Amino acid sequence: MSNEKDNLKQALSEAFTASLIRFSTIVFIVIMCWWAFAPFLPILLWALVLAIALFPVRKFFERKFNWTSKRSSTVIALVGVLVLGTPVALVGNSLAVKTLQTYQHYQDGELHVPPPPQKVKEWPLIGEDTYLAWSEAARDLPTFVDKRQLSLRMLRRGLLIKRVVPPAVSSY
Repeated sequence: MSNEKDNLKQALSEAFTASLIRFSTIVFIVIMCWWAFAPFLPILLWALVLAIALFPVRKFFERKFNWTSKRSSTVIALVGVLVLGTPVALVGNSLAVKTLQTYQHYQDGELHVPPPPQKVKEWPLIGEDTYLAWSEAARDLPTFVDKRQLSLRMLRRGLLIKRVVPPAVSSY
C-alpha cells in the first residue's frame, strides 16, 4: 500500500512539474509576444476601425463599377495614401528645408534670436531662468551655444531616447 502511495506521489509530482514548466513557457511566450506587438496595437486598432468604416464604400465600388473586391480595396488604399501621404510629405519637406535654412543661417552668423517678452518672467517655476537664458541667447547666440554645448547635447540625447526608444528598452 505504501509503495503504491509513493508511486502515485512520484507520478503526480512529475506531472505537476511538467505542467508547471509548460505553463511557465506559455506565459513567457505570451509576455514576449505582447511586448513585441504592443507598439503596433494602436495602428492595428485604427486599421480595424477603417476597415469597418470603409466596407460600405468598397461594396459601393463593387456594385457601381462592377469591380472585384481586390480592385475596390486597392483604389480605396491608393486614395487613402494620397489623401494622408501628400500632406505628410509636404510638411516633412518643409520641416527639412526650414531646419537646413536655420542651420545655414547659424553657420553664416545671420541667425537672430529676438529678445524675450517681459511676460516670460511671470511663468511659474521656470520663468526667471528661461528669461535669463533667452536674453543671453538673444545677445550673443554663438557664445550661448558654445557655453552650453554639453547641456544641449544631453538634452538632444534625452529627447531622442524618450521619443524613439520605448520605455522598456531605454532603461537598459
